Amino acid sequence: MKRILWVIIIVAVLTSVWIAAHRWALEKSNFQVELVYDFPALQGLSGSTGMEMENLLRDLRRAGIRSLGIQATSLGEWFLAQKPLSREFIIQLGEEKDLKTYLDFPLAFEKSDLDLIRDAGFEPVPKISPAPWDVEPIWLDYNPRLIVASGSGEIKTGFLKTGVRLGLAEFSKLNLDQKNLNLVRVHGISAPELRLLSDQRIINRYLRAAKERNIRVLYLRPFESAWPRSLQLIETLKTALEAAGFSVGRAAPFPVWSVPPPATSLVWAGIWAGTALFGIHWFPRCKQIILVAAVCAWLGSLLIGLFYFSLSQQALALLAAVVFPSLALQINKGRTPLKRYLWISLVSLLGAFLVAGTLTGTEYLVKLEEFRGVKLMHLAPVLLAFLAVVRPLRRWLNESVPIKYLALAGAAGLLGLLYLRRTGNFGGLVLEGEIVVREFLEKVLGARPRTKEFLIGHPALYFLVREKDGKKSWWLPLAAVGQLSLVNSFTHIYTPLKLSLLRTAYGLFFGYLIGWAVRRCYLRGKRWFKGDRGFGLLRVRQPR
Repeated sequence: MKRILWVIIIVAVLTSVWIAAHRWALEKSNFQVELVYDFPALQGLSGSTGMEMENLLRDLRRAGIRSLGIQATSLGEWFLAQKPLSREFIIQLGEEKDLKTYLDFPLAFEKSDLDLIRDAGFEPVPKISPAPWDVEPIWLDYNPRLIVASGSGEIKTGFLKTGVRLGLAEFSKLNLDQKNLNLVRVHGISAPELRLLSDQRIINRYLRAAKERNIRVLYLRPFESAWPRSLQLIETLKTALEAAGFSVGRAAPFPVWSVPPPATSLVWAGIWAGTALFGIHWFPRCKQIILVAAVCAWLGSLLIGLFYFSLSQQALALLAAVVFPSLALQINKGRTPLKRYLWISLVSLLGAFLVAGTLTGTEYLVKLEEFRGVKLMHLAPVLLAFLAVVRPLRRWLNESVPIKYLALAGAAGLLGLLYLRRTGNFGGLVLEGEIVVREFLEKVLGARPRTKEFLIGHPALYFLVREKDGKKSWWLPLAAVGQLSLVNSFTHIYTPLKLSLLRTAYGLFFGYLIGWAVRRCYLRGKRWFKGDRGFGLLRVRQPR
């Protein structure tokens, strides 16, 4: 029976590989990056330095910039300019004292700015965001080819003409009234951040956005009172992009990407087959019940997918991301430590492909939709590995526990909280030294292996496969960190598949190497301490 379940998994993975090949072709054909410069920042620079706007625009054209971003004047700026508001507008919002709540919301675009941009030979790129009122889109008369949307809330896109691209600012949380749009992703660095970052750090950040997150529009701003430095940054960025295989030009949206329903049903069958295998491992006496439940669950997920497809995608991807790293650590195949190391990692990789084969659609490539349950997938496999070590629970709970072990458990809990905080886009604090190491690895390897993989999880897996009975080893929860991180890399559909595969290979290679080196140092140190015949300061008590 287990053999049949593995056959189903292999068929599902082969289907996922076919899906991945189609996605690879889409990603490979989209390597053009568009540069957009912030017009309001140019106005501020002109006002603070006295440089003529005409000269600034001429320099930008020589640098290869063709698009200028323009945003609506906010209500607060409207007040500062002492411009009157219509009585109808005030009545629409309520009493005048309530206007304080809306000072940062966009109010209107300046026609004179749009005229200046067009007359200077640039394309205007309007920046829109949700507002409690309708902002008049006077920029429609200027036939923009790109519009940038940012902020949070619901935004209307029904006014967009055919062929107009909508740029989604990264980390925005927008609800669009339609999804069948020409979408591109936008990354920018705010003015406060520019003051703190070095030129190389800025270039690295823009380059990383294009390479790792399918960003195809980079939004640029000038440095304060440093125009030559701003122009040099543009040239350096263009050179870096071209060296990385990109070309500077008009950003193209990803074409519509969808997967036939039969292929999706096969992928989901593989996920439920893996879940059944894991359930049989934990409850071998309930084999028949688990198999029937898995079949019913597969049919149920197909039925739910007919009405709530995105919900089914998210649920099945989360299930695979939890089950397959946990299932991998129960694999006992291979005669040598290296072969066992590779077999365990291979099973996790199978789960990674099933996740990638589940989260399909253009909306995932542009992060309009994304994988949910990041915290749960980082916690559940570790807890399952911990439970596998301490079984049977009843006998373990009745044993007396020394204080030192309770202290160690407390420390492990604190490290676990830190580990969870560092997951996701807005995790815990990252040290400056860690950033330097990350950027060095990106530069040397082209794809940075994940820290939790090659420094923690995979070295722990090396120690685990060296154990005689690894299923009861305390290395198991730490090894689970590396396996779940391996799968997690493939939940980021907006990251090119080639980069995820390269990152995984580097993590496995360096993780095994570091595990081998640490173990060798440990064995040598152990012999050295044992042979200490001096004052005994370095002697470690050895069991007789």
